[in-house]
Amino acid sequence: MVCSPVTVRIAPPDRRFSHSAIPEQIISSTLSSPSSNAPDPC
Repeated sequence: MVCSPVTVRIAPPDRRFSHSAIPEQIISSTLSSPSSNAPDPC
C-alpha cells in the first residue's frame, strides 16, 4: 500500500523534470546562437 502512493508522488515530479529539461535545452541553444553571432559581426 505504501508503494502505491510513493509511486504516484514520484510520477508527477518525473514528468515535471522532463518538461524542465526541454526548455533548458532550448535556452542553452538560444544563448549559444546569439553568443556565436555576436563575435561574428564584431
